Amino acid sequence: FNASREKGLPFQQFIFLGPTGTGKTATALYLKEQIEKEGYHVYYIVAQPSLLFTVQQFTGKVYSSVARAMFDIQKVLRSQKKNVVILDDADTLLVERGNLDYLMYFLSREPSIDWLITISNKSYILSQIEDIKVKGSWIPVPIFFPPYNANELFDILKSKKFPLKDDILRWIAEQTVSEGSNTRRA
Repeated sequence: FNASREKGLPFQQFIFLGPTGTGKTATALYLKEQIEKEGYHVYYIVAQPSLLFTVQQFTGKVYSSVARAMFDIQKVLRSQKKNVVILDDADTLLVERGNLDYLMYFLSREPSIDWLITISNKSYILSQIEDIKVKGSWIPVPIFFPPYNANELFDILKSKKFPLKDDILRWIAEQTVSEGSNTRRA
């Protein structure tokens, strides 16, 4: 992120991809905290199956029309400088055909957004975009979050200072990884 700023790149798009429990959201929330310290306005939005409920999170208002909501979002974004949008669980918008296309077309073309960070645990999300205009404007840099191995998971569990002995934590980490479960389950 710092490198993109140093190069003077005007707009950056990223997508965090990986299974549940691999640190995508934790990383985004950490970035949010750091970016806000630099004076950015960060909009952290958790996608909902309904596009209307998703876009209402920008303003906190209730809308009956997506078009009206988008107009208000545009007004809010353009009234300030240094905007970052983080869209978590973006794949949730795939429930209704066209929702993800519509929102990503709007966000990827909005000139007042400096960074657009999308988060998904569905690695195929980009292939679900149907609209050619969206494919031409939403071209995020993918950042992959692979599952943790047993040693990494043990280190995470140990850092949480659970009142358990190391051999128990190591067993939990090994079991979790062997079952294909994620960090949250451990």
